[in-house]
Amino acid sequence: MFAKSRGGCNGVFAIRIWLHRLDSFQSVASLNLWEHCLLTGELSFRVHSCSGGFTVGSLEEVRIPDDLLRGMMAHAEQEYPRECCGMLLAEMNDPSRLRLRECTNSQDRFHELDPSRFPRTSANAYYFAPSDLLAVEREIRERREVLHAICHSHIDADAYFSEEDIRQAVVDGEAVYPAVVQLVIPVREGVAGLPAAFMWEADSKEYVERCLKPDRSEGSTGRRTRKLIPPAKTKRVRS
Repeated sequence: MFAKSRGGCNGVFAIRIWLHRLDSFQSVASLNLWEHCLLTGELSFRVHSCSGGFTVGSLEEVRIPDDLLRGMMAHAEQEYPRECCGMLLAEMNDPSRLRLRECTNSQDRFHELDPSRFPRTSANAYYFAPSDLLAVEREIRERREVLHAICHSHIDADAYFSEEDIRQAVVDGEAVYPAVVQLVIPVREGVAGLPAAFMWEADSKEYVERCLKPDRSEGSTGRRTRKLIPPAKTKRVRS
Protein backbone atom coordinates (compact mmCIF):
# COMPACT_ATOMS: atom_id res chain seq x y z
CA MET A 1 0.00 0.00 0.00
CA PHE A 2 0.89 3.66 -0.24
CA ALA A 3 3.35 3.55 -3.09
CA LYS A 4 2.92 4.37 -6.71
CA SER A 5 5.06 4.54 -9.80
CA ARG A 6 4.25 8.07 -10.95
CA GLY A 7 7.43 10.19 -11.01
CA GLY A 8 8.14 12.51 -8.09
CA CYS A 9 5.60 10.84 -5.82
CA ASN A 10 5.78 10.84 -2.04
CA GLY A 11 4.96 7.16 -1.77
CA VAL A 12 1.25 7.24 -1.16
CA PHE A 13 -1.42 5.32 -3.06
CA ALA A 14 -1.34 2.79 -5.88
CA ILE A 15 -2.79 -0.60 -6.64
CA ARG A 16 -0.51 -3.27 -8.03
CA ILE A 17 0.46 -5.65 -5.22
CA TRP A 18 -2.46 -7.24 -3.32
CA LEU A 19 -2.36 -8.95 0.05
CA HIS A 20 -2.07 -12.49 -1.31
CA ARG A 21 1.18 -11.58 -3.09
CA LEU A 22 2.99 -10.17 -0.07
CA ASP A 23 4.48 -13.38 1.31
CA SER A 24 7.42 -13.34 -1.11
CA PHE A 25 8.37 -9.85 0.09
CA GLN A 26 8.01 -10.75 3.75
CA SER A 27 10.65 -13.45 3.34
CA VAL A 28 13.26 -10.96 2.13
CA ALA A 29 15.79 -10.38 4.91
CA SER A 30 16.72 -6.91 3.70
CA LEU A 31 14.37 -4.16 2.52
CA ASN A 32 16.95 -2.87 0.01
CA LEU A 33 15.34 -4.79 -2.86
CA TRP A 34 11.91 -3.49 -1.89
CA GLU A 35 13.16 0.07 -1.81
CA HIS A 36 14.76 -0.44 -5.21
CA CYS A 37 11.41 -1.59 -6.62
CA LEU A 38 9.70 1.47 -5.20
CA LEU A 39 12.32 3.79 -6.64
CA THR A 40 12.13 2.24 -10.11
CA GLY A 41 8.34 2.08 -10.14
CA GLU A 42 8.33 -1.73 -10.36
CA LEU A 43 6.29 -2.10 -7.18
CA SER A 44 3.32 -0.40 -5.63
CA PHE A 45 1.25 -1.37 -2.67
CA ARG A 46 -2.23 -1.21 -1.18
CA VAL A 47 -4.02 -2.26 2.00
CA HIS A 48 -7.66 -3.33 2.31
CA SER A 49 -10.08 -0.59 3.23
CA CYS A 50 -13.76 -0.66 4.10
CA SER A 51 -16.66 1.15 2.50
CA GLY A 52 -18.48 1.81 5.74
CA GLY A 53 -18.43 1.68 9.50
CA PHE A 54 -16.22 4.67 10.21
CA THR A 55 -17.40 6.81 13.09
CA VAL A 56 -19.35 9.18 10.88
CA GLY A 57 -22.35 11.03 12.27
CA SER A 58 -23.59 12.05 8.82
CA LEU A 59 -22.28 12.82 5.36
CA GLU A 60 -21.44 16.30 6.60
CA GLU A 61 -19.41 15.41 9.69
CA VAL A 62 -16.77 12.98 10.89
CA ARG A 63 -16.51 11.85 14.51
CA ILE A 64 -13.24 10.46 15.86
CA PRO A 65 -12.52 9.47 19.48
CA ASP A 66 -10.92 12.34 21.33
CA ASP A 67 -8.00 10.23 22.58
CA LEU A 68 -7.07 9.26 19.02
CA LEU A 69 -7.15 12.89 17.87
CA ARG A 70 -4.86 13.83 20.73
CA GLY A 71 -2.59 10.92 19.91
CA MET A 72 -2.28 12.12 16.30
CA MET A 73 -1.53 15.64 17.46
CA ALA A 74 1.11 14.41 19.91
CA HIS A 75 2.78 12.37 17.16
CA ALA A 76 2.77 15.41 14.86
CA GLU A 77 4.46 17.50 17.53
CA GLN A 78 7.08 14.83 18.18
CA GLU A 79 7.98 14.66 14.49
CA TYR A 80 8.12 18.44 13.95
CA PRO A 81 9.73 19.94 11.83
CA ARG A 82 9.18 16.78 9.77
CA GLU A 83 5.75 15.74 8.54
CA CYS A 84 4.32 12.80 10.44
CA CYS A 85 2.20 10.04 8.93
CA GLY A 86 0.00 7.30 10.27
CA MET A 87 -3.28 5.44 9.93
CA LEU A 88 -6.47 4.73 11.80
CA LEU A 89 -7.32 1.02 11.61
CA ALA A 90 -10.69 -0.47 12.51
CA GLU A 91 -11.79 -3.92 13.54
CA MET A 92 -13.70 -5.72 10.80
CA ASN A 93 -16.31 -7.01 13.24
CA ASP A 94 -16.75 -3.64 14.97
CA PRO A 95 -15.60 -0.69 12.83
CA SER A 96 -16.30 1.72 15.67
CA ARG A 97 -13.28 0.26 17.49
CA LEU A 98 -10.33 2.19 16.08
CA ARG A 99 -6.64 2.29 16.83
CA LEU A 100 -3.95 4.76 15.79
CA ARG A 101 -0.97 3.25 14.01
CA GLU A 102 1.93 5.73 13.93
CA CYS A 103 4.37 5.25 11.04
CA THR A 104 7.81 6.52 10.04
CA ASN A 105 8.20 9.15 7.34
CA SER A 106 10.93 7.93 4.96
CA GLN A 107 10.69 10.87 2.57
CA ASP A 108 14.21 12.10 3.38
CA ARG A 109 15.71 8.70 2.65
CA PHE A 110 14.10 8.49 -0.78
CA HIS A 111 14.95 12.13 -1.49
CA GLU A 112 18.59 11.32 -0.77
CA LEU A 113 18.50 8.21 -2.98
CA ASP A 114 16.79 9.88 -5.94
CA PRO A 115 16.21 13.64 -5.59
CA SER A 116 14.99 13.94 -9.19
CA ARG A 117 12.03 11.63 -8.58
CA PHE A 118 11.60 12.65 -4.94
CA PRO A 119 12.31 16.41 -4.96
CA ARG A 120 10.52 17.09 -1.69
CA THR A 121 11.90 16.52 1.81
CA SER A 122 10.05 15.55 4.97
CA ALA A 123 9.39 19.23 5.61
CA ASN A 124 6.65 19.18 2.96
CA ALA A 125 6.03 15.54 2.02
CA TYR A 126 5.71 12.09 3.53
CA TYR A 127 6.46 8.54 2.42
CA PHE A 128 5.45 5.56 4.52
CA ALA A 129 8.52 3.52 5.50
CA PRO A 130 8.58 0.14 3.71
CA SER A 131 9.21 -1.63 7.03
CA ASP A 132 6.06 -0.04 8.46
CA LEU A 133 3.98 -1.08 5.47
CA LEU A 134 5.02 -4.70 5.79
CA ALA A 135 4.42 -4.61 9.54
CA VAL A 136 0.97 -3.07 9.12
CA GLU A 137 -0.03 -5.72 6.58
CA ARG A 138 0.88 -8.45 9.05
CA GLU A 139 -0.94 -6.66 11.86
CA ILE A 140 -4.21 -6.14 10.03
CA ARG A 141 -4.33 -9.75 8.88
CA GLU A 142 -3.66 -11.01 12.39
CA ARG A 143 -6.06 -8.53 14.02
CA ARG A 144 -8.66 -8.63 11.24
CA GLU A 145 -8.64 -4.89 10.65
CA VAL A 146 -9.24 -2.52 7.75
CA LEU A 147 -7.94 0.91 6.87
CA HIS A 148 -10.31 3.72 7.82
CA ALA A 149 -8.20 6.88 7.79
CA ILE A 150 -4.82 8.18 6.66
CA CYS A 151 -3.29 11.05 8.58
CA HIS A 152 -0.32 13.33 8.00
CA SER A 153 0.80 16.75 9.18
CA HIS A 154 1.54 20.06 7.48
CA ILE A 155 4.56 21.94 8.81
CA ASP A 156 3.93 25.61 9.60
CA ALA A 157 0.90 25.54 7.31
CA ASP A 158 -2.83 25.10 7.61
CA ALA A 159 -4.82 21.87 7.61
CA TYR A 160 -6.05 21.73 4.03
CA PHE A 161 -5.86 19.10 1.28
CA SER A 162 -3.04 20.49 -0.84
CA GLU A 163 -2.41 19.99 -4.54
CA GLU A 164 0.33 17.55 -3.60
CA ASP A 165 -2.07 15.63 -1.36
CA ILE A 166 -4.61 15.44 -4.18
CA ARG A 167 -1.96 14.30 -6.65
CA GLN A 168 -1.08 11.42 -4.36
CA ALA A 169 -4.65 10.46 -3.46
CA VAL A 170 -6.21 10.54 -6.93
CA VAL A 171 -5.21 8.38 -9.91
CA ASP A 172 -6.82 8.87 -13.33
CA GLY A 173 -9.53 11.04 -11.83
CA GLU A 174 -10.59 8.55 -9.15
CA ALA A 175 -9.66 8.31 -5.48
CA VAL A 176 -7.60 5.24 -4.68
CA TYR A 177 -9.32 5.02 -1.28
CA PRO A 178 -12.73 6.66 -1.82
CA ALA A 179 -14.15 5.44 1.50
CA VAL A 180 -11.12 6.38 3.62
CA VAL A 181 -11.04 9.68 5.51
CA GLN A 182 -8.00 11.87 4.94
CA LEU A 183 -6.85 13.73 8.07
CA VAL A 184 -4.43 16.66 7.93
CA ILE A 185 -2.83 18.02 11.12
CA PRO A 186 -1.49 21.59 11.15
CA VAL A 187 1.66 22.12 13.22
CA ARG A 188 2.90 25.67 13.79
CA GLU A 189 6.14 26.26 15.67
CA GLY A 190 5.89 22.78 17.15
CA VAL A 191 2.30 23.06 18.38
CA ALA A 192 -0.36 20.92 16.70
CA GLY A 193 -3.86 22.15 15.98
CA LEU A 194 -7.07 20.23 15.48
CA PRO A 195 -6.90 18.05 12.34
CA ALA A 196 -9.13 18.68 9.35
CA ALA A 197 -11.04 15.82 7.70
CA PHE A 198 -11.55 15.33 3.97
CA MET A 199 -13.70 12.80 2.15
CA TRP A 200 -14.06 11.87 -1.50
CA GLU A 201 -17.14 13.15 -3.34
CA ALA A 202 -17.98 10.63 -6.04
CA ASP A 203 -20.27 12.99 -7.97
CA SER A 204 -17.90 15.95 -8.17
CA LYS A 205 -14.78 13.74 -8.08
CA GLU A 206 -12.96 15.84 -5.52
CA TYR A 207 -11.99 15.83 -1.86
CA VAL A 208 -14.29 17.95 0.27
CA GLU A 209 -13.70 19.06 3.84
CA ARG A 210 -16.08 17.66 6.44
CA CYS A 211 -16.82 18.92 9.92
CA LEU A 212 -14.58 17.02 12.34
CA LYS A 213 -15.99 16.51 15.83
CA PRO A 214 -14.03 14.90 18.67
CA ASP A 215 -16.06 12.04 20.14
CA ARG A 216 -15.97 12.32 23.92
CA SER A 217 -18.65 9.71 24.56
CA GLU A 218 -18.12 6.86 27.00
CA GLY A 219 -15.25 4.64 25.91
CA SER A 220 -13.52 7.39 23.93
CA THR A 221 -12.26 9.71 26.69
CA GLY A 222 -9.15 11.70 25.82
CA ARG A 223 -5.88 10.54 27.40
CA ARG A 224 -4.30 13.99 27.37
CA THR A 225 -5.51 17.11 29.11
CA ARG A 226 -4.18 19.66 26.61
CA LYS A 227 -6.83 21.81 24.94
CA LEU A 228 -7.51 21.22 21.25
CA ILE A 229 -6.37 24.23 19.23
CA PRO A 230 -8.73 25.37 16.43
CA PRO A 231 -7.37 26.23 12.99
CA ALA A 232 -6.13 29.77 12.46
CA LYS A 233 -8.28 32.16 10.45
CA THR A 234 -5.36 33.23 8.24
CA LYS A 235 -4.43 30.47 5.83
CA ARG A 236 -0.78 29.42 5.70
CA VAL A 237 -0.01 27.40 2.60
CA ARG A 238 2.16 24.32 2.53
CA SER A 239 5.15 24.86 0.25
